[in-house]
Amino acid sequence: MNVSDASELTSNTDDNDKMRVAFRFHSRVLAALGRDLVTNDVVAVMELVKNAYDALATQVEVRIRPEARGGEGPSIEIIDNGQGMDHTTIVDVWCVIATPFRQERPISKTSRYSRAVTGEKGLGRLSAARLGRTLSVVTRARNSPVLGFSLDWDEMMEVDDLADAAFEVSHLPPDSFDGQHGTRIRIDGLRSTWDRKKIDDLRENLVRLVSPFSTAEDFALSLNVADLYEEPTLRITAPEFMAEPKYAIEGCVDDDGTIRALYRYHPVGRPIAREHVLREEWVKPVPAGSLFNASELSGHRPECGPFQFEIRVWDLTKDDTRDIAEHFGENRSRIRGLIASRRGISVYRDSVLVLPKSEGTRDWLGLDIRRVSKVGPRLSTSQVVGYVRITKEDNPGIVDTSDREGLVSSTATATFRDLILRIVELLEVERHADRMQEKDTDTAQELFANLSAEPLVTRLEELRKAGGGMSDAIEVTKDFGQELERSRADIERRFGYYNRLAVIGTIAQMVIHEIRNRTTVIGRGLRKAEELADRVQDLVVGRALEMAKESVMSLESLADRFAPLASRGYRPGRRTSVVEESIDRCLAMQKRAISASQVAIEAPSDSCTAVRIDPGEIDAVILNLLANALYWLQRYEGERRLRFRLAEDSVSGRVTVSVDDSGPGIDPEDRERVFWPGVTRKPDGFGMGLTVASELVDGHGGKMKTTVPGDLGGATFQFDLPLVEKAGEDRHS
Repeated sequence: MNVSDASELTSNTDDNDKMRVAFRFHSRVLAALGRDLVTNDVVAVMELVKNAYDALATQVEVRIRPEARGGEGPSIEIIDNGQGMDHTTIVDVWCVIATPFRQERPISKTSRYSRAVTGEKGLGRLSAARLGRTLSVVTRARNSPVLGFSLDWDEMMEVDDLADAAFEVSHLPPDSFDGQHGTRIRIDGLRSTWDRKKIDDLRENLVRLVSPFSTAEDFALSLNVADLYEEPTLRITAPEFMAEPKYAIEGCVDDDGTIRALYRYHPVGRPIAREHVLREEWVKPVPAGSLFNASELSGHRPECGPFQFEIRVWDLTKDDTRDIAEHFGENRSRIRGLIASRRGISVYRDSVLVLPKSEGTRDWLGLDIRRVSKVGPRLSTSQVVGYVRITKEDNPGIVDTSDREGLVSSTATATFRDLILRIVELLEVERHADRMQEKDTDTAQELFANLSAEPLVTRLEELRKAGGGMSDAIEVTKDFGQELERSRADIERRFGYYNRLAVIGTIAQMVIHEIRNRTTVIGRGLRKAEELADRVQDLVVGRALEMAKESVMSLESLADRFAPLASRGYRPGRRTSVVEESIDRCLAMQKRAISASQVAIEAPSDSCTAVRIDPGEIDAVILNLLANALYWLQRYEGERRLRFRLAEDSVSGRVTVSVDDSGPGIDPEDRERVFWPGVTRKPDGFGMGLTVASELVDGHGGKMKTTVPGDLGGATFQFDLPLVEKAGEDRHS
């Protein structure tokens, strides 16, 4: 019968002949929502422990008997002293799948305790179906009789209708349950083996179950595994050394998205070395292709609500783990293991863990991928133990997925994730500054690790073999060009630093040698890539390859500019430069960024100021100041101006160069620190640009300084250089 036939039949049928129908659930829903939905056994046990927490338990014991003994098979028991259940609760709540009970009662209360509940889907108890075949429950509510029931999940799943999957609830003797109230769950017929490794995993995850922000009174966890451990009962507590991390940031994000935090640097066994108060306002990101600019979107509140955070970080070098071991009396390998077992940033809702629940989701923020994809002082998940606390009331848009392994995708979740990543970036900036005071600067050789065409050729070959699309080839080629550009900028930014801190001629020779060797190899790789691109005859790919070739030419130009410094006969100050020409060159190199950011430039054009400094050195100074100003202006919502000023002093024979911008300016606390190696507020920065510039100026008897606030309201940097004598001296070599 087709649709029209059905419509005709309906219209010709009396109301008395109509039939109402409803959904029915096959018993297999128990498997779908319990055994199959929960991702692993550890998560299943934790769901049952969370149920005890929601029932206002103050003590929970997890007993695991992994081997048969005394005529009984392997089993898992979870015993709590919570509210327990009476007959009505069993029938109207426990037996109702996806019950709205917790959703309608988000706070569990007694005369003594009050807790925001962690579960709201009404499915947690079904996770027992994953652990074993049979479930036995003994429970007692306050001032109520002891009740018990048992069920066999496999038998229940064989019936066609859940209504037929009934079980009996019996009254038990009062002495069948220890305590005035609570619940004992026993799971038999375990579906998998619980070995030492799996139990260790459970133990470490139970440590993370309750947030350190928790205000709940007395929630003690213990794990009883007499068959595998010398101590029959293990209390779930964190080791002492984890309370004193080397680096930490803690604070809150307000409802308007403002980050307020305190960073602390605390070397092992010593007093706190440094504390720094941080504050950063939230600006709504502008989507690519949006018709709005950032200023038009300012004032918008983030989609997620306020939250608290604390992130702790350790260095895991041999020296650091030795210091921790000696100070706290710990084993070095155990230190690494304990940090690893708690690694990552955990999210707690109303004091109980939301994620990560399993090993595979520890890096849900993508810290490890982020660390590999970009060079810099990035943290890996293995070094981080973090806690973020949200509440259901403030963050209703942040919802965990049904498998308890992630967060449901939404604008609130995306904003929440972005804010946490920004907090991590702030921590990385501060940590890097402190680390740079402890150790020597990295070798120049490390600058060239990314100068290789092999990844480009390999990716294009793989795409060709796999039948990849044109858009994939374009993206791969563009990414390669950007990587080259970042490497070029990195070398340029750091080169002056090596000039001042090492034997300048030797370092320069190595840099020039490496650049030219690598660009030769890259050139061959690009020619190979062009051969592959010719097969598809696509103009977009061709343009992307041209961009990569331009980056190679830029690297070669950089080598040429610094080539005189590699000469054995090089002496600082033998060559001269014109300040205005250097400014013009640097502005030309940053032309694209200036145009994209709509920055108004003011630079002297009717003067010619000769100074006794190598062109490569003055270019490095001005380029660093220019790039720094543009970075902050791009993130500023007001008027964007950048101005160069020159002031000659005939008495001292020097000229003062000023670079003013109208950006956000410099924190007064950072006035001197901005010149220290490794200090930067840029998430992707090295903190060497201003160090390089100030060292180069210092090498010519000058000084670089900053004025707070600057002449245009933002930052002002000034440095002075020796003038070339006017009388008949050639200003260029």
